[in-house]
This record gives sequence, structure tokens and C-alpha cells, in this order.
Amino acid sequence: MEREGREKMQEPLQKTAFSKQALLHCAGIVGAGLLYSLGINLFVVPTGLYTGGIMGFAQLLRTLFLHLTGLELKIDIAGIINYAINLPILCIAWKQLDHRVVFKTLLSVTSTTVFMSLIPRTDILHGDQLAECLIGGILCGGGIGAAPLYGLARRLLAAGQTPVAVLGFNTSADVFYENEFKAK
Repeated sequence: MEREGREKMQEPLQKTAFSKQALLHCAGIVGAGLLYSLGINLFVVPTGLYTGGIMGFAQLLRTLFLHLTGLELKIDIAGIINYAINLPILCIAWKQLDHRVVFKTLLSVTSTTVFMSLIPRTDILHGDQLAECLIGGILCGGGIGAAPLYGLARRLLAAGQTPVAVLGFNTSADVFYENEFKAK
């Protein structure tokens, strides 16, 4: 009898903290951060362009900071500034949204920050601005779009369908993260 009680108490400890699917999803989020960072630092920034949103604001702050201080840094601090801006927003979101969504967003912002700091801003196409814009747009768009569409693609594959592209949603059941973004 006592042995059964111990076995039941140890059962939750023997289960893995994350499922294989959850780990794959996290790996996909990190990979998406890598794609986005490659697009930004190798193709978008060397053309003198900025992205939109919080990252674009962080890039503007980086440029202003470097201009005012005269520093020439080997790492891109736009990712660090982006992280600093996103952290308070994520703390507010933690109270309002599903914690899984906030954790995945934190993983995305963290991986993007790390990769943007490690990948040097380099003009690898040597001034071909059209090609840099196209390739940078493809990489950044792929990085932004890959992470949230993973779950939808997995459901389509499980249903025996082969996802080629997602241009919209056929039914409300296809809308991803709908419940997670509802206020508590």
C-alpha cells in the first residue's frame, strides 16, 4: 500500500516537462528568429532601410545612439533595444493573456535579440538594392510568418492535407491563437 502511494507521487516527476511537439514548436520559433535576423542584418540594414513596428523603432534608436556617441560597435544593439522595449509589454501581457503565448513570444524576442547581436551587419550583395530588398523581405516575412503558422500546418497534415501556402482562413477553426488572445 505504501509503495503504491510513493509510485503515484513519483509519476508526475517521470513525465517530460515538454512534449516532442512543444519542443519542435520552440525550435521552429528559434529558427524563425534566425531567419528574421538574417534578413535584417544581411539584407535590409545594409541598404539603409528600417523595418516597421517595435524593431523599426529600436533600429531608429540604435542609429540615433550611434550617431550621437560616435561609437562603432561590432554587434547590432537594435536587438537589445528591441528586447528592452518588449520586456515591459510582455510583463503586462503575462497578466492578460495565456502564459503559453507570452512564453513563446518571449522565446521569439530572445532568439531574435541573440541572433541580431551575433550576425554582423554586412552588405553581402555589394549594393544590389533590389535583390537585397527582395531577399531581405522573403527572409523577414518567412521568419515572422513561420512561427504562428506551425500549429495550423500541423493540423492540416494530421487531417491528411498538404499545406503549400496559407493565404487566409477557410473557417473560424483555422484561426490560430484565437482563444489565447482573448482577455482573461
